[in-house]
Amino acid sequence: MLAIRQSWFDECGAPPPGNKLALERKAWQSAVDAGAISARAKYDAAVKKSKELQAALAARGCVEEFEPDPALMAEGQVDFLQHTSDQQQQQASAASAAAAASASTRPVRTATAVVDGQAKQFTVEYTSKFPTKGGYMVDLKLSFDHMDTQHRVIIGKAYYERYEVLPEAAIEAALALMLQLKLPRHSEGMLTPAEFPVNYFTVSEIEQWWPEEFAASFLHTTGKNLQSGQDYFWR
Repeated sequence: MLAIRQSWFDECGAPPPGNKLALERKAWQSAVDAGAISARAKYDAAVKKSKELQAALAARGCVEEFEPDPALMAEGQVDFLQHTSDQQQQQASAASAAAAASASTRPVRTATAVVDGQAKQFTVEYTSKFPTKGGYMVDLKLSFDHMDTQHRVIIGKAYYERYEVLPEAAIEAALALMLQLKLPRHSEGMLTPAEFPVNYFTVSEIEQWWPEEFAASFLHTTGKNLQSGQDYFWR
């Protein structure tokens, strides 16, 4: 959990609001005071505040049901009870079923890379695909030589529309070249200018680094001749 939190902080550039100062953390780690003026009004104020909090959560897309702590409600404060083990088990089962259903619908494709002069197959499982202004951002799992690695690839329309091929085919041409060149398939920490960012890259970067080799891989994978030009910096 600490590693996940640190990764979240690193991605945001700093601790998100509410997590930096001790006073901020205390605000969401403690029960919410309903603001009752008198002792008799504590419970009614807590009921109102509980409904407001649940409405705010629902407005943000949260579908989980929350049950306020009755003991705290009597004191004019609002906090929600933890789920019982049965509820947690039901939620975990539902999440597992949803994940399994999602995994079963992920496209899996097979392509060929020429490694050491021999054609060798590799498998690509496309875990997500997001449209961008100029093409797609694709998350995938590359399986080759008894090793699975995760990659995020950004591809521009210039690599598939003009050739009437699928974006996946052009991405597989880039992956095939990575395997052919025997690039390390996982990188950690800061990269030097001489290291290619194998886990997060654009197809245009592959072409910029190895233009002739990528053209050959593109032809081998798609059956199309990559058009030579100076515009690949903008693809």
